[in-house]
Amino acid sequence: TYMYFNGLYKLNTEDNGMSVNSDGTATSIRMHTTNGVLRGYVYANNSNEIGFLDAGGSWAYKIQNDASHIWYSNSSTTRMTLTNSGNLTVTGEVTVNSDERIKDNIAVIPDALEKVKAIRGVTYTLARSSQQ
Repeated sequence: TYMYFNGLYKLNTEDNGMSVNSDGTATSIRMHTTNGVLRGYVYANNSNEIGFLDAGGSWAYKIQNDASHIWYSNSSTTRMTLTNSGNLTVTGEVTVNSDERIKDNIAVIPDALEKVKAIRGVTYTLARSSQQ
């Protein structure tokens, strides 16, 4: 364990698998395995962004300065964004599970097929894009 100051602050506890670094533009807490292999970071920069970096130093999860949350994979591919206004954007599939074990008062819908046949199917284009 050591600390030093010279325009740079560093605390290194390799035996505990952690090091803290700050250079005035960014601060990081790096997590290491017991044999010193870097596993990832908790990171904050001078743009008021904070989050987690992968072992290669790319964002895995970030809270931006406008309080938006972004999840990444494959170093920089955005997978999910939650904006400060509550809009959620997800790439890929969203899976919602329905488990009978956590439900009460389950009842069969009478004439369910007729109700499904009565649904009016439509296609449309979003007013703000050309996405169908």
